[in-house]
Amino acid sequence: MKEFGLFVDGQWRSPADGRMLATINPATEEPWAAVAAASPDDVDRAVMAARRSFDSGVWRHQSRQERAAVLAK
Repeated sequence: MKEFGLFVDGQWRSPADGRMLATINPATEEPWAAVAAASPDDVDRAVMAARRSFDSGVWRHQSRQERAAVLAK
């Protein structure tokens, strides 16, 4: 079964408390992947990383098209 963590500060991470949630394929009703269940600590880490990135000017000074390209990637 595939596992998907949290993408925070440019890196894939495991959830702080290790909790994972099964995702179910609706066609077969079988689990096909486990996804990270973000805890409040995980959310705080993500918000702090986003704030650092924004304050550094890297994201803030990009054009709308540049931001869209990053998000699409």
